[in-house]
Amino acid sequence: MSQLTIHQILPIRYHESLGTVAYEGGAPPAPVVEPSLMVEPSDSPKVVLARVRDELKYYDSDSVLLNSVRALYYRWVRQDTYLVMGEHHPLRGYLGGVAVKAAKRGNDVYHRRVKDRLQVLYDVPDVTFFDYKDTGHVHDTRGFFVTLTYSREGLGVREAWDRVGVDVNRFLAGLRRHYGALGVFRVFEAQKDGFPHVHMLVLLAESSLTAFNYNGAWRVDEKDELAEYWPHGFVDVEALASTRGGLHYMVKYLGKLHELDGGAVVGADTGEGSNLAGLVSHASLTTLACMWVFRKRSFSVGGA
Repeated sequence: MSQLTIHQILPIRYHESLGTVAYEGGAPPAPVVEPSLMVEPSDSPKVVLARVRDELKYYDSDSVLLNSVRALYYRWVRQDTYLVMGEHHPLRGYLGGVAVKAAKRGNDVYHRRVKDRLQVLYDVPDVTFFDYKDTGHVHDTRGFFVTLTYSREGLGVREAWDRVGVDVNRFLAGLRRHYGALGVFRVFEAQKDGFPHVHMLVLLAESSLTAFNYNGAWRVDEKDELAEYWPHGFVDVEALASTRGGLHYMVKYLGKLHELDGGAVVGADTGEGSNLAGLVSHASLTTLACMWVFRKRSFSVGGA
């Protein structure tokens, strides 16, 4: 652990490595911290995201940047941080306290919180748009999956992640102008070379698309119209037969990315005794590392 934050009327930051307490205002002395929570002098130096981001400008190669980001993220997520909470009496000092492990993207606390947040999506009422088994006819649908990727020409990994949020918002703004109100479930993922691609489940509130079956997959006639709002690379679109089926697919997809059904995995990418409960593959490690360093949310749900 590299830092404790003690919550009371005024926050105090306790710096174990310096053996000092930094006060904000007239804060009283910090409580005694269990030795098991202290950082030993031999431990790795604390990885600070702000410093990591500041150093990104010195990397000219995408591969060097990506390898560094993965390594630094791996160190950062293994450096546990605890929130120490206790009641302070003006005469008797601290009356007990408890240390609670803080969530870090990819650790076991984060793992549980994401899983809990996703559970509510299983309770969304189901709406069926068409019978997916009826492959001999075209159907109307108000839901579709879309995957957006970036062309590599003239674009680097850092630039792609820096702009992906704005580009996705512009894509959705274009869809709203064309089709009206819509709801969105969005997931970011890093490809093998570190570039972001975006998976979205989109539900139209005021319009519908035409779905047809092609080689066992349901597509939409309006793909070219949708692609006009993403001039940055390839667009893939699949028609959605029902809301529940689509939501369950996205929840399982996100769960697989973070391995929300399993515990800590020990392997070449994580190491013995790893704290990375959600990192089960090289792809997951790259995704979480990129979202950490570029400050992106793993997923979002919003709209009509």
